[in-house]
Amino acid sequence: MVILYVLLLASAVMGAVINTTTTAAPSVTKKATTAASSVTKEATTEGTDATTESNATANESADSIPTAMTGSLVAALTNAINKYLEVTKAVDHVTHCPYPYSIVLDECFYIGRQKMSWIDARTHCQGMKGDLASPNNIYALKAFLIDKLDSAAVFVGATDQEKEGSWSWLDGRNIVENDFSEGEPNNHKGIENCAGLDTEKVRVLNDRDCSDHIQFVCEFQLGG
Repeated sequence: MVILYVLLLASAVMGAVINTTTTAAPSVTKKATTAASSVTKEATTEGTDATTESNATANESADSIPTAMTGSLVAALTNAINKYLEVTKAVDHVTHCPYPYSIVLDECFYIGRQKMSWIDARTHCQGMKGDLASPNNIYALKAFLIDKLDSAAVFVGATDQEKEGSWSWLDGRNIVENDFSEGEPNNHKGIENCAGLDTEKVRVLNDRDCSDHIQFVCEFQLGG
């Protein structure tokens, strides 16, 4: 009965790990499932070893069987729980964003409801332990924003303020030229130095006046 209890508990641990990793990145899901399978195998092996050992000593002392089995099974169970906690901690790191951020693929974003200038929006994001968004997948962010905005455009974390015409994200990456809408960036009236994302455009980026007041997107860096 003790062995059966441990095997059932180990199976439950594996199920919990798999459920926890449903929304995680594929690589983490694979690692979590492998770790959970290892836990079940280890619990089964150690439980079987405990049974074999106790049967071998049964003729010597019947009273010692429960103690020997319990010690081995408790050790196996403790090891299974520790592995489960390690796996779920790794999964949480990938899949959980701090409130009020939301997960999009493997990034955390927040839509600012107020309309602000680019610099005020950046200050607001930094006050939330983040910065204006520098998405790795701008079209996943576009999909997330659709139907969530008061208007089609939001400020994101890109600018050419340091050097006119040299556009880069706040994290230092250069902007892919094809991400700008047709005819953009055009620096209209010589004052458009901050990037906006337009959800109604196929190619979503546009240069805007940094003093415009529109909504914005913050990003929290996981593992930062």
